Amino acid sequence: MPTFTDSTVPTAANLTSLVTGISALGVLATGLAATRQVIPVASMYLNTTLAIPDTADTIASLPAVTINEDNLWVPSVGHMTIQTAGIYIAYAQVNWDGNATGIRASHILLNGTAVANSVAACVGNPVTTAGVGTCQALITPPMSLAHNAQVYLSVFQNTGAPLNLIPNESGTSLTILRLGA
Repeated sequence: MPTFTDSTVPTAANLTSLVTGISALGVLATGLAATRQVIPVASMYLNTTLAIPDTADTIASLPAVTINEDNLWVPSVGHMTIQTAGIYIAYAQVNWDGNATGIRASHILLNGTAVANSVAACVGNPVTTAGVGTCQALITPPMSLAHNAQVYLSVFQNTGAPLNLIPNESGTSLTILRLGA
């Protein structure tokens, strides 16, 4: 096993830790700045039932979070705001109560709340049975996002009456992950 000698470059103690060791070796070998030790990722979810009005695109404000690295999720706004520019993917899961009429649609929106011009990913479902809810899953392609880009979850249904989204982490959620620079 190799040994390291202390000097003005990374110390043996730093090189023993995997994260700091990799960063320190990168600085030593290339002269570049050390890499981030935290990957920007956030996952927010609906923690209470949310009634979605009939025939209206609705931004689903998701008030709870399971992970929030890089402060992507801000509780007061209920959507994601990019703090570190880079390549990201976003994934959403939307669970609806059962209803035998109408359609359900879900959209991940980028930098705007209008479905007509902000869609990054979408999915729609036709009529489902009355006793079984509809689950939708959608994912964006890799997106190059600038600092302060905003990512929203929008939902739509036309059952003729309000229809609930199902809460909790296995219910309705939106997750975003930075893949790289």
